[in-house]
Amino acid sequence: MLPDFMKKFFFIILLLLSSRCTVFADTRLDSLQKALKESEEDTNRVNILNSIYREYQNSDPEISFVYAEKALELSEKLGFSKGSASSLNNIGRYYFSKGQSSKALVFYIKASDIFTQIDNKKGKAISLANIGSLFF
Repeated sequence: MLPDFMKKFFFIILLLLSSRCTVFADTRLDSLQKALKESEEDTNRVNILNSIYREYQNSDPEISFVYAEKALELSEKLGFSKGSASSLNNIGRYYFSKGQSSKALVFYIKASDIFTQIDNKKGKAISLANIGSLFF
């Protein structure tokens, strides 16, 4: 059993760490939003959109889904296969979080196929891990 002063100390440390994480997340999101406004319609913009998706995916899935769709649309327009596959994975994660496993699976498989075509082993591994999560 910890003494009371130790419990208070750990509580204060935990409180400080959690507040710093929130500030960091807000700062990162602000930076990404600023970069998005300043970016052109290129592959960098796709990467920014996918990064914004990741920032929102747990806190506001509906907004994150909008960013993933925008990233997919721009990727397809540019012929940016890696961006398309990443966006498809993100959309699959959205459907997985909504409990729509069959829809999620379709997007994960499409992403895996693209990653295979462009020989992106890391992306393919992520897609396959997502598929594995569905069946787990």
